[in-house]
Amino acid sequence: MADRSVKTIGWVPDFVLGPSEKSGIDHYSSSLIRCLSTYRGDLRFILFISEQRLKHLPTLPDQVVLVPVRCCFDSGFANLFWYLFLLPGLAKKHHVTYLHLFGGNRRTTRYPRARLIVTVHDIFHFGRPALYDPLAYAWFSLVICAVLRRLQHVIVVSLATKRDLVNRLHLPSSRISVIHNGQELDDRSLSPIVLSLEDGQVLQSITAPYLLYVSSLDHPRKNHCRLLKAFEAICQSHPFALDLVFVGPSFSRSHLILDAIASSAVANQVHNLGFVSSSLLRALYERALMFVHPSLLEGFGYPLLEAMAMGLPVACSDLPVFREIGGDVPVYFDPADPTAMAAAITSILQGSMPSPGAIEKGVRRARSFSLESSFSKLLAYYKRLP
Repeated sequence: MADRSVKTIGWVPDFVLGPSEKSGIDHYSSSLIRCLSTYRGDLRFILFISEQRLKHLPTLPDQVVLVPVRCCFDSGFANLFWYLFLLPGLAKKHHVTYLHLFGGNRRTTRYPRARLIVTVHDIFHFGRPALYDPLAYAWFSLVICAVLRRLQHVIVVSLATKRDLVNRLHLPSSRISVIHNGQELDDRSLSPIVLSLEDGQVLQSITAPYLLYVSSLDHPRKNHCRLLKAFEAICQSHPFALDLVFVGPSFSRSHLILDAIASSAVANQVHNLGFVSSSLLRALYERALMFVHPSLLEGFGYPLLEAMAMGLPVACSDLPVFREIGGDVPVYFDPADPTAMAAAITSILQGSMPSPGAIEKGVRRARSFSLESSFSKLLAYYKRLP
């Protein structure tokens, strides 16, 4: 029998109905769950998790109760039904004090709004009907927006997202708490990389020095096609061996990106690797010449943080959130201008940029966004709740 006097936090990770870790929100979910493995405080956690996901979990302490979700929905409508109508009953059954949805910019539930906490990662899909079918856009623009405007507890992962909520949805600033995403800081960078035979073959297939872009194939938001144009211009004006490596799963309108690669004059220099293992990803970071992040819209930007932590020179879009994360470390460019993008990349390739000491500064700055700090701030936030 649960102790009703103990504050109980219900966690609903974004991958509650599937085991994939293919997006920033999935990264956020899995990272925080790993933090629970060392938790020894006085809060109690209920983790609503897919049965498929159980084998991927670390060993968790007694304060964490696992509630397996015994069904996996392939349908988006069934997924919404689970969130809206089944999740509230589960939360009540397990005496949840506060229910925390990790993907609050995508999903919501019928739970008392004073007891519902959501993490909002970005709101790029609000006000952009061309990116979605009519039903999906109606869900985002009508239902999710209306819920967010009424909530008392909203967590965002960046100041840039907080400004968007205040300016575009008119949420009171006092209801929004900024808790930056964090990355794990451990000794993995000092240990040897162990690759499977298949991963080793993938790595060996990239024989030239390369630019690296880690992102889902999401058109037009992730801006792969303009980066491809910039890469074509670089290859034409600087005839040295150079490749471009895309890492990330297919997402919205990925076929347009694949078509652009196939028809490009430099198609044989572009490697689209899809979703890769964490070991291969680390190896790709370690061997890259530089990291490029040309995205048009972001709520945070884990890959930018990872690249700086690995000591890579970085060229990225001049977005407020990237300035927030990168400070004066990256070389910034206008993401709508392939010529400006090419110029920024070329300045790094030729050694004129970034400024001396920027790499070391980037490593230090990345380390300031630690997962331990992020988790500690989240725990402090829970404890302040009445």
